[in-house]
Amino acid sequence: MRCVFVTAGQRVRVSDLNARQELLDAWTRDLPDDLTQVQVAAVAAGVLEGRTNLLVVAPTSSGKTLVGEMAAASLAFEGDGRYSIMVVPTRALAEEHFNRFRDRYRDVLNVVISTGDWTEFDEDVRHGHFDLAVMTYEKLAILLGQAVGILDRCGCVIIDEGQSLNESDRGVGLELLITQLLVNSAQPRIVVLSASLDELNGFDRWLQAAPVIVNERPVPLDQAVCSLDTGTALYRSHEGEVEKIQFGKPAQDSEVMALNLALSYIANGKQVLIFRTSIPGTERLAYQLAARLPAGTIPQEWADRIAGLQEADSARVLGLLFSSTVALHNADLGYEERRLIEDAFRARYLNVIVATETLAMGVNLPADIVILVDTDRYRWSRGWTTTPIQVAAYRNMAGRAGRLGLGTRGLAVLIAKDAVHGRRLFDRYVLGDVEPMNSVLPSHRMTDIAYRLLAAGIARDPEGLVAFLAATYAYPSFYERHGGISAIEHAVTTAVDEAVETELLVEHDKKIHPTPVGRALARSGVVLETAVLLKRAVDRLRTEDVPTADLLFQICRCEESGNRPFIPRKEADPRGRLRIDPTATKPESELAIAMHSAAVGDETLQALIETSCALEWIEGSSARSLEKRYYGLSGERLRNIGANLAWLLETLAEAARVADVLSDRIITLRRLALASRYGLPHELAPLARLRTGIGRETLFALGQIGLADPDAILEANADTVAGLLAPGELNRLQQAIRDDTIETLRRRKSGHLQRATRSGLSPELINALYSAEDDVLERVVRDVLESAGLPTTQLETQAYGEEDLQISTPAGMVVGSVTASKSPDKPIAWRKAREVTGQGAGLNAVNFVCIGRPRFDGLAERSAQAVAREQQDRRLLLIPMHIFVEAISRVAEGRITTNALGSVLANGRGLLTADDLPGEEPTALP
Repeated sequence: MRCVFVTAGQRVRVSDLNARQELLDAWTRDLPDDLTQVQVAAVAAGVLEGRTNLLVVAPTSSGKTLVGEMAAASLAFEGDGRYSIMVVPTRALAEEHFNRFRDRYRDVLNVVISTGDWTEFDEDVRHGHFDLAVMTYEKLAILLGQAVGILDRCGCVIIDEGQSLNESDRGVGLELLITQLLVNSAQPRIVVLSASLDELNGFDRWLQAAPVIVNERPVPLDQAVCSLDTGTALYRSHEGEVEKIQFGKPAQDSEVMALNLALSYIANGKQVLIFRTSIPGTERLAYQLAARLPAGTIPQEWADRIAGLQEADSARVLGLLFSSTVALHNADLGYEERRLIEDAFRARYLNVIVATETLAMGVNLPADIVILVDTDRYRWSRGWTTTPIQVAAYRNMAGRAGRLGLGTRGLAVLIAKDAVHGRRLFDRYVLGDVEPMNSVLPSHRMTDIAYRLLAAGIARDPEGLVAFLAATYAYPSFYERHGGISAIEHAVTTAVDEAVETELLVEHDKKIHPTPVGRALARSGVVLETAVLLKRAVDRLRTEDVPTADLLFQICRCEESGNRPFIPRKEADPRGRLRIDPTATKPESELAIAMHSAAVGDETLQALIETSCALEWIEGSSARSLEKRYYGLSGERLRNIGANLAWLLETLAEAARVADVLSDRIITLRRLALASRYGLPHELAPLARLRTGIGRETLFALGQIGLADPDAILEANADTVAGLLAPGELNRLQQAIRDDTIETLRRRKSGHLQRATRSGLSPELINALYSAEDDVLERVVRDVLESAGLPTTQLETQAYGEEDLQISTPAGMVVGSVTASKSPDKPIAWRKAREVTGQGAGLNAVNFVCIGRPRFDGLAERSAQAVAREQQDRRLLLIPMHIFVEAISRVAEGRITTNALGSVLANGRGLLTADDLPGEEPTALP
């Protein structure tokens, strides 16, 4: 395809772009007036209006992310019902993009996020109720397995940090994801954003993309490698001249050298970013810098934001460092902490940040000077190993030096042990080429890949698996030169045999079929070894109640649960101090055996430590106490552990559901997942998910005084929460609850209207279901049910004076009522919801249904679920309006039959959710 370059110095203003005025207003509000070179090139390649796939390659800080944003927003704003998805490698980067996009497009686009941490919008994502979604690579891959029609209306997928395909830890997943996009019949446009690549190696051809390549940095960069033993450096100017100069005094180690260099630059008015490859390294150096720099009073703006942080320990540490204009930035910090630090650095209050590589990935934070202290990175893969950072990673970090538009140049300094080491680093990182694009798939466990593709239905037999793998980047970049199709066939044959042995897949008529449990597990994206562990848990749940500690231990043994807390280095056997009650598990259980064996391996020991930590987390132990008791934890790490365990528990619950495990046991699993995600009793999950900045300990205390759900908080006053929440905090929490109710309904209405246009359902009817009131609303519900094939009569002479609906279903007559709150943020109370059972008395109904808008309050939901669990013949089904509209939409789309809808209305009990509806997997619409 044609490669697009741009003329040096070509000027294009944002306001001159050929885009809708609403988008231009959003872009001109907080973006620079002029586009950067790569943005101009992307516009010339048709990023705003074209349909061609693009591969955008440019140095760090050149403005690539805005290219993807413009492509996504332009497509989503066209108004034809299609949406855009942006995928990124990390949860932190997804959260940053989401918050920026939500602020920028609040009035024009429905923006959502879906990651391991953020699951609040997952229902909307599965049903296409959004305009622009931000996800991690892994989460989109999971959703493609769970909702196969998610690409039917997807017009554009933006892949940020596309060079990650080279990386051993996430490259395989990204490559399989892109392959799914390329072979999908919907053929969404793909725009890949990548840092500088010196050799594409056919990457653009595989993507079927036009390359947009800008090699020049927007800001000149000088680079140096400084030796510890002499203080001299090999120095290369941005013009390419190399010389040897004296950089500073000799130092005993790299930390001292970095400290001295940073202090010297700060004294000359420069801002400095220092990169380390380990979190402890960032902490040590940040404290050393704070001790050497003068402490002062923190300006009120930053002091107020520090005081408002959820974690008291984080506030204390940041307060100490900020007073000396120092900060650290690593994965142990939460989003609000990282955002505070980045804002203070951009405002030039902070003089220096000591960070890990995560800061260099996608975060726009330019500095005058970048210092790289280490070049070896620690990796955990069933044990600790070290590997040198790639040239691409060095370029990403070094590229943060220099300020666009200020006429300055940046300086990146690497620290070496001595002159010989320095020459080696200089040749590799300063003069060397970025690693060529290559697939890491051939070095991955083929059994995992085969299981994932076969169980998810992406391939149906070994031949289909071979065909899919031949469509990956691995084929042109590796297999074509190493055995071709025959090599793939050989690997597939062995892998399929191993996968079938697990009994998660079965072979029949030369086809490979997943068992229901195998399919459910694969759709969550777990590796085969984890699927086997979870299958064993399902088998046990079929026959008995499993104690919480046993469930968590099985989950913590899974690879995806992570490697924290670490095994203490100086403790021979920490099992004696773990908070695992031996009486809470059976003597023959795997947990009991692991606790009482004379010796256990490191993997089992780490799983035991994580199980103990998880038990304390869900029981409400403070983050600070857990950080003291366990090695390698922080508040953010605890939240990550909780999110990972919640995902695995939800996966186990779904596998248990398809295996017909008793419903009470499935409910227990889902409640345990909620408790793990938030570190709180499951009843507090609706409050925790609002992310209002109210701390976990405060939420726990609110639950203890009976304020466990949003509706109880709405009824509370300042006296009720005295000592727990200040009046301003209570007001903020109450407003967040109201806003969430309104925004959720608005987003779902928008999504259902778009689907109605495509399915032939009347948009006027959908709009009325979300906005009509009183008898008009009831007539609309009647008309919608009639159009769905269920004869419905409006009864106007009930003893209670209410107008009811009599719905004829194959199973018998259903009595229904329809109610809507006068206020868009006020839920339907239990008293109102249950009136239908009295109104329909004497009508010999098989069920009583109440359809309510905007939603039912917590008491109504809990009471209805209690009715559903009773053995008595009480019949009641509550249907939130957006779920009713979802059901009607699926009928119009051909995903639910009239009889199936009638069965839901006649046989459903409790609270109807989207998971209870048939037709979860949408078929392609015309």
